[in-house]
Amino acid sequence: MKNNIQISTLTGKDVEELAKPDKNSSLAISFYLGIRADQDFLSVANSFLSEESKKIKENKKFSYDDQKLIESIFSDMERKLRVIKLPDRTRTFIVFFDNEHSLRIYKVPVYIPSKLVVERDLYIHPFIKNLQKYPHYGVVFLERDRARIFNYFWGEVEDETEEIISDVPQRMNAARATWKGLEERKIQNHIEVHINRHLKKIADRTEIYMKKNDIPHLVIGSHRELIERFKDYLSNETKKKIVGSYFIRTDQSLKRIKEKSQEVIDRFEFEKEREMIDRIVEGNSKKKKMAVLGIESVLERLGKYEVYTLAIGKNYASKGYLCPGDHSVYLRKGTCSVCKAPLGEVSDITDEIIESAIARKIRIIHFVQEHTDFDRFGIAAILK
Repeated sequence: MKNNIQISTLTGKDVEELAKPDKNSSLAISFYLGIRADQDFLSVANSFLSEESKKIKENKKFSYDDQKLIESIFSDMERKLRVIKLPDRTRTFIVFFDNEHSLRIYKVPVYIPSKLVVERDLYIHPFIKNLQKYPHYGVVFLERDRARIFNYFWGEVEDETEEIISDVPQRMNAARATWKGLEERKIQNHIEVHINRHLKKIADRTEIYMKKNDIPHLVIGSHRELIERFKDYLSNETKKKIVGSYFIRTDQSLKRIKEKSQEVIDRFEFEKEREMIDRIVEGNSKKKKMAVLGIESVLERLGKYEVYTLAIGKNYASKGYLCPGDHSVYLRKGTCSVCKAPLGEVSDITDEIIESAIARKIRIIHFVQEHTDFDRFGIAAILK
């Protein structure tokens, strides 16, 4: 029987905790289970775990005891997933296991391709990549007498206010020149006063909503005239948060509002990424470098504690090697330069670099868009 178990959405704070190296951990399993509408998620999970179990048995890097432990953990994962009812808006289950914290299950409302990694540390790269892709945006959908405010996060409407309605008289047509003895001009002025009160009320509600939910960006959807008038009622602080607006009919569906909002957000993100790449390229070209491009240069500067911001390309991933003792990263097989221990191969060196960056409070930027000039390097760093 399926249980409606409360499964937490994985957050940035969770990942900060998960990324801390655990010297006592000898085994960590990270399972990302992407869920599509045309697939049975449990069948996909069983197939994935079965296939990975075969690979592990054939892989000589795992001892017999490790193989038995992994097999037991996979069985536990299957049992847990078998009794879970799929929560609304879940596109990916994330299952983590390590020696200290045992089994933990999270969900996220965006699709991450299924992947299973068995290493010494938890594999968090896919989550960091997608978290960067979906920051919070406030969206105001505005009509002349009503409005809605949304919190747009992870590519979904995370929170939506109830419709805010104001008492605004309908416009008078030319055939009705008078109304209760008032001239048409006075009638129109009366209507405009009500519209302005409505816009002021929605601006105040927006300010409160943005502060309460700590939202850094704002998108506005409405008629051209209403958008400009609405901006006049926003504080200078909130005006600076506006990243774009779009014109849309007031009878549009929520789906269409989301699509138009995402178009604005995509344009803003692309321009922001281009500014960052231009800054990196310019900093790399200077004699006294302010930035570096490419994995070798990034690792060198990380080793010297000189990195301020780490920038990672949309599809960048590369194999590498890891010291089992101090978790230092290497590009080539061999032994650790400090403790002389044999290095272990890891499937994605980016994950290890991200963990180091989180531990050192380094800012991490994961590009959402493809940029040909940057993607040939894949990774870069802005220096302190």
